[in-house]
Amino acid sequence: MTEKAQELKLNLLNNGIDFIQSGVRFFLHDEPDPVSHKYAILHLFSGILLLLKERLRREHPSLIFVDVKDVRKPDAKTVDFDDVITRLEACAGVVLDEKAKKTLRSARHLRNLIEHYELTIDVRHAQAIIGDISELAYLFLRDELNVRLENHVEAEVWERMQDLRRISAGIKEEEIAEWKHRVAKYSALSDEELEALADIEPYHPKHNPDPDHFLVCPECGEETVVQTEDGDIGVCTNKDCREVSEITFCFRCGERLADGSNICDGCDAWIERQ
Repeated sequence: MTEKAQELKLNLLNNGIDFIQSGVRFFLHDEPDPVSHKYAILHLFSGILLLLKERLRREHPSLIFVDVKDVRKPDAKTVDFDDVITRLEACAGVVLDEKAKKTLRSARHLRNLIEHYELTIDVRHAQAIIGDISELAYLFLRDELNVRLENHVEAEVWERMQDLRRISAGIKEEEIAEWKHRVAKYSALSDEELEALADIEPYHPKHNPDPDHFLVCPECGEETVVQTEDGDIGVCTNKDCREVSEITFCFRCGERLADGSNICDGCDAWIERQ
């Protein structure tokens, strides 16, 4: 007698929760190795993306497909990250706050790096990211899908998620305190000092080959950010803005960025098409 083939069939919601649980499982042991970091981030991002799609499906089943006419086709292509966010806001009235969007963008960037490039990430950073995604998954399930995550994951996984959420919060507090200390002198610049900073941008042959090039301010949108002598601190010289932001560099093309990200929009779009 032939045994009946076993099947694994999960809907969007259960599949998303399963990915979340799988990602956290990689961090159940006390000293997860780099491979654990990799798969934890990949699985967690896949999980949260499925949860976002589930919210779209509940609004209307066709919304999760690139072409809404393909709703009943088994091989129909589903929407990507950007379309999910756009359709959630435009069609389902779900507007994610900036903290949630930043968490999602950071996770997607790391996913892209893992899948297409080399990646170095330490356990502390990985814990912070996983804690952020865990927090977002918990809140999104509760607020938008009416699901309590703790009722759908193993007790050990739920306990570790709480640990990671606390670790993430602690790391953020430390980073915020350190950042505030470093940028205090720039936040207190007078109008005259701001004008002087705008007139002469520090020159660095490696990081800043064009001393006349200003960056776009993530706050006011003007091309008024100057890279300071600290290197990783930028100051908006618009007197009505004065935003102090983190200067980073795109890992692929080396472009300077004033929004603290590790990839520019052009390279991010290129990777998404691969």
